[in-house]
Amino acid sequence: MDRLTWHRLEAIGAGALERPGDARANYIEAMCAGDGALIREVRALLEQIDADPEFLETPALGPRATERDSSWLPEDVTHATTIGPYVVTRRLGEGGMGHVFLASRDVDGISQRVALKMIRTAMVSPEMVERFRQERRILAMLEHPHIARFIDAGITTDHQPYVAMEFVDGESITRYCLARGLRRVERLRLFLTVCDAVQHAHQRLIVHRDLKPGNILVTLDGVPKLLDFGIGKLIGDDQHAATTRPDVRLLTPDYAAPEQMDGGTITTVTDVYALGVLLFELLTGQHPFRRPGMTDGELEHSVQESEPTRPSVAAVGGTTMPIDAAELRGDLDTIVLMALRREPARRYASASALADDIRRYLNGLPVTARPDTLPYRLQKFVHRNTGAVIGTSAIVVALIAMSVVTVVQSRRVAAESARATAERDQALEVRGFLMEMFGATGADKAVGDTLTVRALLDKQRNRIDTSYRDRPQARADMLEVLADGYDRLGYPAEAEPLAVQALTLRRSLRATSTMDLASSLNLVGWIVHERGRSDEAERLLLEALRIRRTADGAGSEGLSRTLNDLGVVYNAVKRYDDAVRVLTEALVLRRAQFGDAHRAVGITANNLAAAYFFQNKLADAIVTQTLALKALRDAVGTDHQRTVVALSNLAAFKRAQGDVSGAEADYRALAAQQSRLQGRAHPVTARVLSALAVVLSDRAATTHLPQTADSLRAEAETLYVEAIAALSSRLGPAHPQVSTTRARLDTLRALRRRGGA
Repeated sequence: MDRLTWHRLEAIGAGALERPGDARANYIEAMCAGDGALIREVRALLEQIDADPEFLETPALGPRATERDSSWLPEDVTHATTIGPYVVTRRLGEGGMGHVFLASRDVDGISQRVALKMIRTAMVSPEMVERFRQERRILAMLEHPHIARFIDAGITTDHQPYVAMEFVDGESITRYCLARGLRRVERLRLFLTVCDAVQHAHQRLIVHRDLKPGNILVTLDGVPKLLDFGIGKLIGDDQHAATTRPDVRLLTPDYAAPEQMDGGTITTVTDVYALGVLLFELLTGQHPFRRPGMTDGELEHSVQESEPTRPSVAAVGGTTMPIDAAELRGDLDTIVLMALRREPARRYASASALADDIRRYLNGLPVTARPDTLPYRLQKFVHRNTGAVIGTSAIVVALIAMSVVTVVQSRRVAAESARATAERDQALEVRGFLMEMFGATGADKAVGDTLTVRALLDKQRNRIDTSYRDRPQARADMLEVLADGYDRLGYPAEAEPLAVQALTLRRSLRATSTMDLASSLNLVGWIVHERGRSDEAERLLLEALRIRRTADGAGSEGLSRTLNDLGVVYNAVKRYDDAVRVLTEALVLRRAQFGDAHRAVGITANNLAAAYFFQNKLADAIVTQTLALKALRDAVGTDHQRTVVALSNLAAFKRAQGDVSGAEADYRALAAQQSRLQGRAHPVTARVLSALAVVLSDRAATTHLPQTADSLRAEAETLYVEAIAALSSRLGPAHPQVSTTRARLDTLRALRRRGGA
């Protein structure tokens, strides 16, 4: 049995143990989703537990170790001591949390060597034991050729947890590079491999938090391996936030980001900072802040208060490094310093963004870490085409002429741009007034009288042609404001023609910025998706994404918005792997931009949880949905449509786990809440009513009382009819959601005609 199947078996078995009799059997059937082999494995596991309830609690410490008394300490481990199935050979090292030993076990006659990690005796406490168990869960989620593989875990008779990991026979990445005299490009390519491994962890919502040379070993074959996720943190899990408190900080000062030092929020960009320190050392042989004789307190003050030295300056006068200062000036200086920025939001938004810039540097392309100016682009062009430029003077003349023309045009555009900006600011002010004053769906307050907002939008739409006839830029801005307003109120049919008009204007206006065009593409793409045309939506959103990636910067708010919306479209067309990919990137960006208690983080986490759910990764879905719900409650409160959607998804997860009664109670409460907030005719209310009808149908199918079953199906039918009417009115009768709900209604009616058989 592979590791992932075992974890799924373990989770289903644990859930089944909490349910009696028939409920247990129904739960197993639902969770295994028709997988006959898995059902048999779960039943076999439960039979073994019933026969010997203590078999899972068997101590892991072997006979020779149990001869020791209860004061046995990991520090006392000697040769031939056994821990579980492992025979300890020698101590490999120690860290802040515990000790690591080289051990081995026989597997089918073959000796398997492992690195066995145990918590320090003095640190063992319920909190630290739980942290160790977290490490086990984290390691089990990571499968990457450059991350040390998780093998096994257990607990000794003295309640000391251990984890067995792949044994990596190598040396630290810095020592490896120094011993072999690796040049600049070789070091950068090795570093790129490390970035890819870190990004793999980030995509699974895991932060390492202790990246340093000692945790990155390179084998004799030149293969880097990341070790020790012992103080790694699942994103959104606040249970262990204490590790960043000044009195309990588990970190390495030389590689800790400023937010780790002052107890701030830990995100993926915390690892980006550590990667920046590592890259600085790989290129210069020095630390960006640590100086000889400096105490940890002085180091922390330097990190918090001063700017790091440029790598090219630090490299001056160095005698041990095969890299000179001239090789680092320019782009490499800028890349390293961006990764080391004190403010998390100003660093690279992800390890992959840092790696992408290094790849661009290696390929002679402009990097995103510095202003993308025309002189800079010309410099990169000349550098890549030195021979052609020198040999053809006409090209040089043309480039100079282009520069002059561009300067003249930029001055001409500046005045128009300033006026357009003022117009746009006015439009945004109008939208802000509408959404804040009346609490429309997108505002950060409870929804109020949406009919009043609708009346104001209708009035403004009627005066667009006369008020903005001679101001096309402002007209496009106001059309988008109105389209956005209608869409947020649940009227996508009214929003679409306005958004399309704005996009048409944007394409026709040469002075329109690429960002304005991307925003228009994004808005139209989202609205046509809501109207059921997901293929068209994908095309528009991909065009917006290309613009954002090229011109908007790796960590922009617009980029994360487009990625989020594209992920929703991929969910709708059942391309769940694509959905997870883009939504994970969007969530990483939004957490770095806004922190956890923000509406945008909650929205994207909610969408990502749905993608996991559709992939049948229920555990990942629940973890991510919990993050979404907390973010939304903190940002917009309980009485808000976004929070209602998040709670609705959690109810769906309950149903998937077999808790139909719990799901029904949640959906009834949400239906009442959403009806009060936005009325029965709103699309979100209709979706909640439809979900409640599904749960009622489930209950009817499992009850043995015919009268109760008929009553449940009658209520479900009424809810389906109401939901179809609301969705048809707002989305149109041909919308996929209408078709799906109508199909469910037809099935239910056919069942009722047959008497529920």
